[in-house]
Amino acid sequence: MRIEVVTASVELPQLCERLRTAGIANYTVFRSVHGHGERGQQGGDDLTGVSENSYLLTTCTREQLPRIIEVIRQVLSEFGGECLVSEAMRIKH
Repeated sequence: MRIEVVTASVELPQLCERLRTAGIANYTVFRSVHGHGERGQQGGDDLTGVSENSYLLTTCTREQLPRIIEVIRQVLSEFGGECLVSEAMRIKH
């Protein structure tokens, strides 16, 4: 399963720690993402980083998904953001 999360950058360390605790050790983060959502235009303040969002991409097995969703739901309910879950095919090297 492919999991994509956009949330406040300031909360990213907490999200990553919660994911590691739930069994997700690998993820990719894109910092300073811009967009428009429930809170209006989000692009961050260039000087302070206030209102800056980050994008986290990870994968998990179908069996891990309920636990991971609960972790992400807790963060989103506290700090806002967006989470998308979709089917994905993983190619191992």
